[in-house]
Amino acid sequence: MENTALKVAVRHLIANTFGKPLYGYTSEKDSYLVEDYPYGFKLRCNIRYWIEFTPQKGYRYCSQTQDPRNGRWNKPKKETYVLLGACLYLDSQDHVNSAGLTQYSDGSKILDFVKAFPGADFTMLRIYVKPKIKHLQRQVEGDSGFSVNGQKVHLSEEDIGRAREELKIWEEVEKKL
Repeated sequence: MENTALKVAVRHLIANTFGKPLYGYTSEKDSYLVEDYPYGFKLRCNIRYWIEFTPQKGYRYCSQTQDPRNGRWNKPKKETYVLLGACLYLDSQDHVNSAGLTQYSDGSKILDFVKAFPGADFTMLRIYVKPKIKHLQRQVEGDSGFSVNGQKVHLSEEDIGRAREELKIWEEVEKKL
């Protein structure tokens, strides 16, 4: 009973953080269209949004407005690539936003993302998860460390404890994928 209440609370928190996910918008031709978007001070236009994917670089958020005076689409605005995953969502005011994951994202942020966007493209994240788990397992077992002037320095108990906690999070991410 208590566990179910916790799961509902987590789902509610994630929904409030990200909003309603938007899936399948992957190109200019297949994009999420918003009508009546401001264009300058007085004009209104259409704007479309999508997440672009390139295997070599990852995912990026793109938007493009339509000039209301001639009907032509303007040059797309494209954000910086994120490596592991991205998804569009509608916030509480029905504005389109994006959430993305990089290789530097915290494990708990990645877990929240996976829970909030179960229908997102996790192609790159699936590739990343297994090596990350193996690395954390090596840290927990004490097999991982670093060298200073040719001398091996082992991780402290505090570092191993942090690795143990992060390993639990990453194992949960792997289960959700």
